[in-house]
Amino acid sequence: MTIHADQVVGKVSQYLTGSCLEDIQHEIYPGLYSQMLFGESFQEPPPPEPMAGITAVPRDYGAWYLNADGELGMDELTEPSFLMYDGAELANGATGVEMKILRGSDEWAGMLIKLSEPGNRMHQFNAYCVCFNRDGQMFLRGFGKQDIKSEQLPFKAGFDQWFTLEVRTTGKALGLFIDGKSVFQFDEGQRPAANGKVGLYSAFSKVRFRNWWIDAGAGRKSIALQPQGDNWSTAQLSGMWRGVRSGTATGSFGINKEEPFAGRRCQRMSFTAGAGTIGIENRGLRRAGLCFRAGKPYEGLMWIRTDQQVPLTVALQSADGSRTYASQLLNTAAVSATAEHGWKRLDFTLTPTAEDIAGRFTILLEKPAVVDFGRVFLQPGEWGRYKGLRVRKDMVEKLLEQGVGVIRYGGSMMDVGANKWKRQIGPHDRRPGYDGGGWQWYRYTTQGWGIIDFLDLCEATGILGIPCTNIDETPNDMADFIEYVNGTPDSPWGKRRVADGHAKPYGLRHLELGNEQTINAGYFTKFKPLAEAIWSKDPGIILVVGDMYFQSPFTDPYHVPGSWDKTLAIHEQILRLAKQHGREVWFDEHVSTERWPHPGTDEYPGDLPGLRSLKENLGKLVPGAKYEVVVFEFNSDRHDIGRALCNAWAINVCESLDMQVACSANCFEAHVAPPTDNPFDQGLIFFNPSQVWLQPPGYVGKMVSDNYLPLRVQSSVQSPGGRLGVSAKRSEDGKTLVLQIVNQSDQAMVTDLQLHGFVPIHPHATVSELSGPLDGINPPDQPMAYAPIKSTWPHALTHGQARYTFPGHSFTIIRFE
Repeated sequence: MTIHADQVVGKVSQYLTGSCLEDIQHEIYPGLYSQMLFGESFQEPPPPEPMAGITAVPRDYGAWYLNADGELGMDELTEPSFLMYDGAELANGATGVEMKILRGSDEWAGMLIKLSEPGNRMHQFNAYCVCFNRDGQMFLRGFGKQDIKSEQLPFKAGFDQWFTLEVRTTGKALGLFIDGKSVFQFDEGQRPAANGKVGLYSAFSKVRFRNWWIDAGAGRKSIALQPQGDNWSTAQLSGMWRGVRSGTATGSFGINKEEPFAGRRCQRMSFTAGAGTIGIENRGLRRAGLCFRAGKPYEGLMWIRTDQQVPLTVALQSADGSRTYASQLLNTAAVSATAEHGWKRLDFTLTPTAEDIAGRFTILLEKPAVVDFGRVFLQPGEWGRYKGLRVRKDMVEKLLEQGVGVIRYGGSMMDVGANKWKRQIGPHDRRPGYDGGGWQWYRYTTQGWGIIDFLDLCEATGILGIPCTNIDETPNDMADFIEYVNGTPDSPWGKRRVADGHAKPYGLRHLELGNEQTINAGYFTKFKPLAEAIWSKDPGIILVVGDMYFQSPFTDPYHVPGSWDKTLAIHEQILRLAKQHGREVWFDEHVSTERWPHPGTDEYPGDLPGLRSLKENLGKLVPGAKYEVVVFEFNSDRHDIGRALCNAWAINVCESLDMQVACSANCFEAHVAPPTDNPFDQGLIFFNPSQVWLQPPGYVGKMVSDNYLPLRVQSSVQSPGGRLGVSAKRSEDGKTLVLQIVNQSDQAMVTDLQLHGFVPIHPHATVSELSGPLDGINPPDQPMAYAPIKSTWPHALTHGQARYTFPGHSFTIIRFE
């Protein structure tokens, strides 16, 4: 390893250890957002009705139900869910069902075959799916590790008509039959899927099933669809809540869709007769429990509607309700309606007398009455929030400890139709629902925390904030947005900002338009009017193009293999537009930082050649145009040491490209039951209701941030297979030198180090080292199992030469003074 500390070859940005805050189920609700309750606006459908021998996924909601005719129904256009038969697996045999697709279906419904490894989130499983889309077209699809992706089959189902779907399997082949007639034969070839369960499936569809059966080799057996036990606590109750009752009280729940407070429904609770209480309780995200600190106040509010004077009690309790830590009786008669359709707001404060890290929040009705609930909010007092904002103090403090200099607020959630900035301002408890789309995004959150709250957080922390906005915003609305965040207090939208509590302009400098778009003519048609509207309000805004992946090297800008875009022709138009207006644009490219070497190969990343080629070729298109290539997402599906080393390598590459910004996804990740609530298991910071801690990739960012120096100097390394990588930096005054070394090999690397142009005064260098097995992670009971170890190294440099051994699978920073 050779370092020329006297040869400065570039400048290093302080924004290469950023985070991407995507709100992928559920970084914000309730994570960063101080709202402790999950399902605050009662938009989730009821949980699936429990059935004997049937497992529902997700387990907590899904809207499956049995009607009076014994038919299994799904009427909600809800996120994908399935029912799995717990009995025999299907190897050689058959399974079938009668089904009916109802008009108004949006995506897919059908049957799952060879179903294995079911988690609690779609699509965290392996299976073949024989399904029908919104047009009734029949498809064979493969989820998880299955090879087949999607193949249209020669049958089209009619709406509102029963037909029989049957699948026969011989272990390596599937035969599909409709009403007893063969429609398709599929041979799995040399790699047949493992045997598995059978199931029924729906994704944003309305469907009915009946007469489900299986023949696993011992003859046809009916799969009974019948209720299991008393489901009073969940029947017709929004999926994140459960019913409670005491004494002889009787009552029921109902989904009310008439004039709801927000979204498409509200929750009705009825106390019918008897003595005691009827109530509902909430335990937070995935019902993992709420954390209460003794003697600390908690603030809350709820919106209710009732024609009666009713005594409502709110309480903080243990999970089973046997202990009450705090309670308050609310007088509904003392509050007049303050919202449309008779909705009343009730505020409360609760201070628990004891600590509980897995408690519940309960609302109790104490006499016969009918009450509708529209929204409920509970948060820690100012003691538990960062600078009075609606964010968890412990999560923000961990973010600052990590040394994050920039946060990008974005992801595919930004381009969902209802995600528009004007829906995210004003009183947080009056904002409309999100109603997001796509299986990976949670569609039931409110917009109580949005883009302006993000800017408030960045302002309070001093972190550079770069928000992404919906590419389908209108030019007028985006001009209003720029005036809202940057306009003078006397401008029309500046006045609105002042009225919302923020007198000074935010001084926003960067704004991304769309996320992971194909940069084609359609994108430019949207980008151009948005850009011109934004620049007309603030010429200093740097717009960021929401691009995607460039994986392979290329030399012809009009023929780009390995990318979504295939050509840089539209990039060229964007550069010409920016140059015409005298503006600068950035291009956001996303990078995979999956574990290396790739499974089953000896492939290592090199220097991210696609990224390097993009930067070089953009410079050829429009001479004189101002542009930068940035990375707003290092993406992966893991959070272990292997991913940490990939992130470290990518940061070194970004430094070599003199890149301005690099962010890793995801900023936060919930660690609740099940262990992860995120189909992209890549959080830098993990949290649960009572705890926040860093994962190995988060420690990489902290190590680099803690040792930031502004000047990149010449460095090179020769190692077996190119598995040792280095980036070298020094201070402006030349008194400090930092080396960042990644060893991707499983073997220790004994390395000869040669320093030129730098003579340390101190005989000991400071070393920070992160190492471990590739699958090493930090569980909540060992939050620092894999954390950097700091030490001093007596380098004994002689004529600039020394020897250092880098552990296998390690990231090391050596700091010379």
